[in-house]
Amino acid sequence: MKSPARTFPWTVIIGLILLFLALALAFLLVNIGRLKAAAPLPKLETVGDFSLTNELGAPVSLADLKGSVWVADIIFTRC
Repeated sequence: MKSPARTFPWTVIIGLILLFLALALAFLLVNIGRLKAAAPLPKLETVGDFSLTNELGAPVSLADLKGSVWVADIIFTRC
């Protein structure tokens, strides 16, 4: 027969794991409801047609990026 001293730590560990999993599940269920109710991201500006050169030397235009998610940024430096 197993002594109570050996079964107690496993009972506590398993109980803590189950408690953690229950809290994590509750947290996820609450946040899933918030994600569904979130408003769509705003469209900040419209970018006009452009043509740039990528790192391979191939031209990239606005038509190449249509249907994809992308971010445009213009950086100007004077050294």
